[in-house]
Amino acid sequence: MTARCAIYVAPGLPPWDGPVASAVRERADARIARTVSARRYGYHATLKAPFRLHHGLSIDDDLVPAVAEFAAARRAVTVPAADIRSIGSFWAIMPGAPAPELHALSDQVVSEFDRFRARPSDAEIARRHPELLTERQRELLERWGYPYVFDEFRFHITLTDELPERKLESVGADLRAEFAAYLGADLPVSALVVFVEPEPGAEFFVHSIHPLSAEEAK
Repeated sequence: MTARCAIYVAPGLPPWDGPVASAVRERADARIARTVSARRYGYHATLKAPFRLHHGLSIDDDLVPAVAEFAAARRAVTVPAADIRSIGSFWAIMPGAPAPELHALSDQVVSEFDRFRARPSDAEIARRHPELLTERQRELLERWGYPYVFDEFRFHITLTDELPERKLESVGADLRAEFAAYLGADLPVSALVVFVEPEPGAEFFVHSIHPLSAEEAK
């Protein structure tokens, strides 16, 4: 199977329809249209990074029903006090306050859906540049197929590609001005989204949306 799947949260997709989230989505779409590699993955935050399914499993018969069942049993969370911050040489929307519920959701998604993941090839591992990772990140890459999970996880919605150092601060200032009305707002995370890359190099598309629909405990 050449297709890859990923489990993301994607602000602005139903049922993420609050006015703040919708406005942020509109501005981020305009920004993402002026990027290259970030555009291929769409406007999203990664929970379970792209992976190929085990041989014999299918997206519609196996993965999607499992994601739907998982999401239905969990409550919506938030990205608290949304802020724009740099990660290395690119900019992203990130929590501006501690987000334990968001991190717990990420941990659960990573571990729960690992049973669907085929082991990456040597070439796929090499594309993660393990020589540039810390020892802990290499351990996570080997075990989970992605180095930025659990204690290395940082929730982020990518807004730009990697930028040269001379442009990083000026682009950051532009982004802060563009998003000024929404900085500090809590953005709801109310659904998990299965994205699919049909073939290597293709753009990811939204395959299915699964509301986090468990009710608040009384």
